Amino acid sequence: MIKGVLPHQIEMVWGLVSDGIGESCKKGGDKFSAEDIKSLLIDCSMQLWVAPSFELEAFAISEIIKYPRKSIVRLHIGGGNYKEYFHDFIKAIELWGKSHGCEGCEAVTREGYMPMFKENGWKKTQIYVEKEF
Repeated sequence: MIKGVLPHQIEMVWGLVSDGIGESCKKGGDKFSAEDIKSLLIDCSMQLWVAPSFELEAFAISEIIKYPRKSIVRLHIGGGNYKEYFHDFIKAIELWGKSHGCEGCEAVTREGYMPMFKENGWKKTQIYVEKEF
């Protein structure tokens, strides 16, 4: 079962997710550091989702993006045994987003995840490209 971690609980689980978040940040081009994410989680700008068992098995990070015409919940980062829990994370984040007034979801993802997104009713709408200077 996927659980949302409340801001006052971040410190309690941070040691279990910080390395994985840091690795995900590096894969994403170092736009964030793990400490940046931690600050955003504590101030409620982002949300931490976990798949707990006897140990923390997987995590995901989401954020509500407020566009001029609608609000969307964005799936930012997944880590740990994320693929095993992918469908559960998607369901939990979608339900949470709806309950917070979001009209949909978005994610920047690697091509290998597309089949799992499609299984959950997502479609590719854009291609995201980058260039560093």
